[in-house]
Amino acid sequence: MELEPADEVTITAIVENTSNKPGFYAEHGLSMLIEIILEDNTTKILMDAGQSTFAFFNNVQRLKIDLTEIDAIVISHGHYDHTGALLDILRKIPKKIPIIGHPNMFDKKYSKHARLRYIGVPFSKDDLQHTGILTLSETPVKIAPSACTTGEINRTSISSLSNKLLTKKNDMLVKDELLDDQALIVNIKEGLVIIAGCAHSGIVNTIFHSQKLTNREEIIGVIGGFHLVESDPETIKAVLEILNALNPTVLAPCHCTGFLAQKIFSDNLEGFKLFNTGTILKL
Repeated sequence: MELEPADEVTITAIVENTSNKPGFYAEHGLSMLIEIILEDNTTKILMDAGQSTFAFFNNVQRLKIDLTEIDAIVISHGHYDHTGALLDILRKIPKKIPIIGHPNMFDKKYSKHARLRYIGVPFSKDDLQHTGILTLSETPVKIAPSACTTGEINRTSISSLSNKLLTKKNDMLVKDELLDDQALIVNIKEGLVIIAGCAHSGIVNTIFHSQKLTNREEIIGVIGGFHLVESDPETIKAVLEILNALNPTVLAPCHCTGFLAQKIFSDNLEGFKLFNTGTILKL
């Protein structure tokens, strides 16, 4: 997919698991605002919607974000901690805007970590269709001249799929392959900026897929959840080796990455940045 190189991109963490700023609410979840400047035009994309309206709207107010200026919403996958505030967000916007997700995002999803519990989208497809312009696609969707979704991600390298994440098929619980997992790609003049929700497909696979899709090798930024929280040190170090070779200017893992992986990346990658609630990164 051909993407025009934008002049710059700014990524703001509206909701993330942690916060070191007074007045901001942190929770297990993720929501980011992506602002892309191309010449005189700015495109604003909301990626994911966190877990609760309480945290989301408090932080939006603190960050002085005008939700009416959002041009599109991308949902990385169908888990509650990325979709919880979505309906209330749409009700605050006085126009129907595009919402891009994968057809599987409304599958019934469960976790069996401590106990079996439902972790899927907390509303129906019909609810969403009544409040926005819903596009469900397995393939990449171009959102702006410089940005597109990955669509389904080819899994040729290290994956982050968990046996504890399940989905219901034919009234049976089976391992969720999370085909709905996708990322956002922004092409800027210096290279690609890849923004992941949880990277259940694997952050390395997400990067490789993005390079192939856009026919561009340079990686400037990799931001978002890397879902290495359950990974052993050997797996994390294998990911580190590949990230070192790619040498992104900014590497900002958060949310489901896990403290061990963040520590290893922080110790070994010059481009490592903390990315918690209220953080603003400009590339």
